[in-house]
Amino acid sequence: MKSGAPVSLDHLRSVLSNVSFEGVPSVYLILEKPAPGVHQVVDAATVRAGWGLENDHPRKDFFRGERVLGRQVSAISREFCAAAGIDCTTIGDNLVTSGIDLRTLRPGDRLLMGSAVLVRSQPRHRPCTLFRERTSAAIYQVAFDDDWRGALFDVVTGGTIRVGSEIARVLPDSEE
Repeated sequence: MKSGAPVSLDHLRSVLSNVSFEGVPSVYLILEKPAPGVHQVVDAATVRAGWGLENDHPRKDFFRGERVLGRQVSAISREFCAAAGIDCTTIGDNLVTSGIDLRTLRPGDRLLMGSAVLVRSQPRHRPCTLFRERTSAAIYQVAFDDDWRGALFDVVTGGTIRVGSEIARVLPDSEE
């Protein structure tokens, strides 16, 4: 987060109302989580169906002590991080995207990233107390109230995702 005086909720909402998602949708940053609280920036990651990022620790999809189905991969947008003054690497999401508003994705929407296909899962990507500690009360509140926190995904087709991989919406096999 940027240093200085705390940002008010109204000011943050005003700043975020002007965020635009321009350019080709792509993967901006990849973070593996080999152990709880450890975030490792990588240039590429292998993702596995039914798991998520291959090198993530086995409890990465737990929230408040319970497994959250649909939390194999987490994502947040670079545009939100920039507008809120957040260092993208401190949040802990697996993917930081650019050029795509994750709030527009609905459960079941599929994205091709590199050679992998991810599906937007049902659970809402809620900010946790760790998110609040790493950001601020105002950022936590706007992320919770206005769905800026990002999105959760399951891996449908495993493959490799690289920094710079384009992101494209794809139809499920039954609709192609």
